[in-house]
Amino acid sequence: MTNLKKVSLLALATSTLYGAGYKIPEQSSDSVALSSSNVAFSFGPDAAYYNPANMMYVDDIRHYFENSFTYIHLGKSRFDPDVKTAENYTVTSQNADFLVPTFHFVSPEYIENWRFGLSFVAPSGLSMRWKDTYPASTANNFSLKVFELNPSAAYRVSDELSVAAGFRVIYATGKVITNPNGTLNGGPVRINASRQLEGDDVNFGWNAAITYRPVEDLSLVATYRSKTNMNLEGNAQITSSTNPVIIPGFNGSYNGPASVSIPLPAVLILGLGYKIDDVTLLAAFERTYWSKLERFDFNYGSSSIPAQAVFDKPVEKNFHDSNTYRLGVAWDATNKLRLMAGFAYDESPSDPSLIGFELPDASAYIYSVGLNYKYNEDIGIAFGYLFQDRQNRHIDKKDEMAKFNNVVGQMTNANSQLVNLGIKYRF
Repeated sequence: MTNLKKVSLLALATSTLYGAGYKIPEQSSDSVALSSSNVAFSFGPDAAYYNPANMMYVDDIRHYFENSFTYIHLGKSRFDPDVKTAENYTVTSQNADFLVPTFHFVSPEYIENWRFGLSFVAPSGLSMRWKDTYPASTANNFSLKVFELNPSAAYRVSDELSVAAGFRVIYATGKVITNPNGTLNGGPVRINASRQLEGDDVNFGWNAAITYRPVEDLSLVATYRSKTNMNLEGNAQITSSTNPVIIPGFNGSYNGPASVSIPLPAVLILGLGYKIDDVTLLAAFERTYWSKLERFDFNYGSSSIPAQAVFDKPVEKNFHDSNTYRLGVAWDATNKLRLMAGFAYDESPSDPSLIGFELPDASAYIYSVGLNYKYNEDIGIAFGYLFQDRQNRHIDKKDEMAKFNNVVGQMTNANSQLVNLGIKYRF
């Protein structure tokens, strides 16, 4: 169940492409192209997700849709221990590839001064796979998928001010496999164990936004997404044995229910946008309240499971609140073509003394480009590319009692790439 917690943690909202933690901020063509700085001004129906208050400023009065697919490639991570031993050695993770669909919709004003939106996104997700015995002991396979349906409504208070609120329906499913294999207490006794866990959950949250435009070319905004607790419930299968001698409590099996509660942190975004002729400048400050994530505690359906000292202890994380700084620029090169670029710096919320193979989290520099092409008055094509340069990091997670859980050394983090292709259409 420890794994289930890690799994949900690994994908919360966070993070992402990988974002810090496990969030995936990029949920549309424009957000990929602009490094998710598209909060103060919106160029399409993804306003329904990034800032629903901006729905009142969408020029077209018709129904407005966007469908897109994002291909995400996560490269290999490499770990080099400071001190190499038979149990702690250089290892490399496997690549991971995903195809993520998203959908956004903005309505016309069915009711005067009101508009409605709907988004279907995948705000969090993770896949970490290590095949070598050393990292597989704590993270053979960690995978998590999170999907969100987010209806929203916006109201025009005046020409300069609009407000909005939304309701979030979140579904998460995860799978974890760990295979602890190594010496215990520094002695001759070895453990050979396995844990497989699958679980899912549906939870709810809310979001709110406000847009203030004192003049037509200046936009000041704030958005907020609530903290949501994910209560993952599922089934765990555990087997454990020791040799050359049998240690009481470390031999046996378990097949039964498991559960864990994990917070999806609240997120506050403050945005600024300014238009100069055909150029739109964008900036956003994002605060993610990761400090609500202190540890993962888990529960099994039985008071006794094998190898409790390995499987049934809280997973300390001690995350801290983190910031992301985003910049973007969009240039209307012609009446049909818009070119875009973005940059962001995403801080890591994790404690280096508590990082493991399941989530080798790190700060990242993010670079992106993209375009919108207006095919005709009803259809537009969108493209975005993003490169995330995840910084290398020294990890200091010591465990002298179970060497397979000792992670002290340099993590060379995998870079991530996103390619998005979308279509925008009106009727």
